[in-house]
Order: sequence, then C-alpha cells, then structure tokens
Amino acid sequence: MDNLVLLETPELKRPCLIAAFAGWPDAAEVASRSVNYLRHKLEAKRFAELSPEEFFDFAQCRPMVVAEEGALRRLRPPSNDLYYWKNQAGEHDLILLQGTEPQLKWKTFADTLIRFAVQFGVVRILALGGLYDNVPHTRQPKVTGLVNAVALRGMLQDHGIGLVNYQGPSSIHSVLLAACSRARVEMLSLWGHAPFYVRSEANPKVCLALITVLNRLLGVTVGLEDLEGAAEQMDSMLERLMAENQHLRSHVRKLEEQHDAAIAPEGLPEGTDQIIRDVEEFLRREGGGSY
Repeated sequence: MDNLVLLETPELKRPCLIAAFAGWPDAAEVASRSVNYLRHKLEAKRFAELSPEEFFDFAQCRPMVVAEEGALRRLRPPSNDLYYWKNQAGEHDLILLQGTEPQLKWKTFADTLIRFAVQFGVVRILALGGLYDNVPHTRQPKVTGLVNAVALRGMLQDHGIGLVNYQGPSSIHSVLLAACSRARVEMLSLWGHAPFYVRSEANPKVCLALITVLNRLLGVTVGLEDLEGAAEQMDSMLERLMAENQHLRSHVRKLEEQHDAAIAPEGLPEGTDQIIRDVEEFLRREGGGSY
C-alpha cells in the first residue's frame, strides 16, 4: 500500500483504532500523552508506519537528529507509528496510532489510514484531541465528542460525553470523519478540555479523564495509578499557587461558579497573559511528576 510500511501482519480480533496527532489538535499534549500512556501500559508492539515523505514539509517540520562525537547516530522524521495489542479478555484488540498531524495531502493521508483500517478489519476509530477552554482545574475535566453517524451520538451521551457544537478551523479529525463516512467505518472524535491557564505542562488530569472514558467505551481495564498520582501532584501545586496569587484564585472561583451553575463561561478575563505566565513560572519552579 502506498505511503504505508508494514513491519508485521498480525491477526487481530475486530480491532478498534485509537489515534492521537501531535500539533494543533493536541493542546496540553493530552491526546499524544494519553496514547503514549496506553502504549506503555499495554506493552503494545509497533508493526507499521505511515511514510512521512508525502505528508510533511521538512523545512517547516524538521527531522530530529542525534549526533555523538561527530557521527550521526539517529535521524527521526515526523512519525505516524502504529502499534497493536491483543486483548485476551475482550472482544476487541486495539491498534494505537501515535502520530503527528500532517501538513500536506490530508485527503491522501486519511484515505491511506482508512485503507489500512479496512485491511485489518478495524470496526471503529477513536481519535483523541485536546483543546484549551475556560474551565476550572478544580472540577472533573470536560470531555466532548463528535461522530460520523447520528446513531453513535447516544453512545457519547450514555458515557457522559458532551456533544460538540463548533464552527471554525478544523483538524485532521474532521477529514478522517468524512473519510470514515465514505468507507462506512464508525468513528468518534473525543476532545479533552484543558484549563487555558495551565499551558507549560502536559495535563495528566485531562489525560486521566480521556483514558477513563476509553476504558468504558472499549471495555478494557488500563491501570490509572500513575496518571492519578500525577494529576494529584499537579492539583496540589496549583492549589499552592492559588493560595498566594489572588488574581488566579479569583478567576478560578468565578469559573467554578459558572461551571456549577451550568452557565456558559464568559470570555477570557483581563490579565489572561499574566495568569498564564504566573502558572508557567510556578510550574517550572516546582517541577512536575512524570507519567
């Protein structure tokens, strides 16, 4: 298949494909970190990749190199790697796509991925995304979604996932949704909402919310202890900052009131840039847990 490199052809049982794309649709790295967490927890095996040559402008998205003592040791272009995991206890194996949103030929990229999915009998694609929102970090993170078939909306609502209402610039998710509709492959696009004022760190609390939703949707059990610990650590640091930063404390309390009353948040407050800088500086100073 053009643009696809297969390292292995495993026999998979009605797999679901979970995809994350670094870049614009990955605010707070919640999508790519979630798939990376799943990949390590499940010990998923790499078996394919989408060739980057057709989909990236290397002058804008440059390959990464490792050089040691004057010798080139590694050259790593932007990647879209595929991993599989065989589920011994359930009806669906998993394929994980750890990727980067392409810069070029989105339709070709989507068609290639869909042909791959059909070849391996994928029954559903779940693409993860992250966005910054005017939400408080002190409440359960919001997860919203959109689907390529009206019949799937009930699945979102049954699992407490809000329905997306949006007009504006789109990501590769939208192109994949359209391609899946043409190929009659079910697809869900799930978005974790990260507080706008926490930008310097990958957000483990939103990752935790996304993977919890995936556990329920897919009927799998992935241990969450590492994420729970990292989320508690970040919450603790932000509470300490709120105790000393009246501007942040006031804004978070207002967001809490709006959230609890189900009132749509107003626009970003005056001094937004300063709030973001204060949080970034504090988190850099305090450090964070890994996950």
